Amino acid sequence: MSTQPSNKSVLISGVFLSYSLFVLILSVTLMEHEIPIEQPIQAEEKAEPVKTVSEPPKFSEIKDVNQKKQDFFQYLLPGINAKNASLNQERNFLLTLKNSGYPDVVQAEEITREFTRIANKYKSDSLDELLVRVDQIPSSLALAQAAIESGWGSSRFAREGNNFFGQWCYQQGCGLVPRHRIEGATHEVKVFDSVNDSINAYFDNINTNRAYRELRQIRADLRQQNQPLSGTALAEGLEKYSEKGYEYVEVIQTMIASNKLDAYDQTLAIKN
Repeated sequence: MSTQPSNKSVLISGVFLSYSLFVLILSVTLMEHEIPIEQPIQAEEKAEPVKTVSEPPKFSEIKDVNQKKQDFFQYLLPGINAKNASLNQERNFLLTLKNSGYPDVVQAEEITREFTRIANKYKSDSLDELLVRVDQIPSSLALAQAAIESGWGSSRFAREGNNFFGQWCYQQGCGLVPRHRIEGATHEVKVFDSVNDSINAYFDNINTNRAYRELRQIRADLRQQNQPLSGTALAEGLEKYSEKGYEYVEVIQTMIASNKLDAYDQTLAIKN
């Protein structure tokens, strides 16, 4: 990573400006000069840490199919929404830098520290590339994939490893060995300390793994066109998520449509 925290902070107007004060002054300056800017996403509420119940329900014991589905979606949705809210905050920070004439403002130590944290997390020190990577994933898409990958929360990997998205790992002992793993294969299905960790890993995987560049480009194009993010549209970029290829994309899209999951995406119909 080429971006490193600055050892020197810049004195502006005789004081070290906090990020919140910097944003306020910057916003006023831009408005006074009538500079056209791409607007940061307006978050309805401050991002909270990812939260779900500490232990997943025993979905395999719920016999009523409709009840199981409802319980499954309601269990995962708070964590997914909280993760999207956190991404919302990070994206707003990056949009503020872009609108203010980056990289000059990145000389301020506090801002440099935050930019470096985000750059390290999303594996790029390019502001334009970060704006492609640091963005929300429609709840409909996350819920559909969780249902498919975990068998509605009933799979061994979900029950024993808190793994709701089918993530693999490659170090011996890092997860659960699939019972029908092909001879010679070394992958395991990753074990997480909590479902929250599984949600975080899923989002980070989609937003950074080169296999999902197409999904991120679809999302960036929708933002450019001021269109709402759609789980059905973004699913087109997940052909490499499964060995089934495009058939997997169609399964996701069918899952979204048959369960009317796009209703959960209404909060993403916002201008970027």
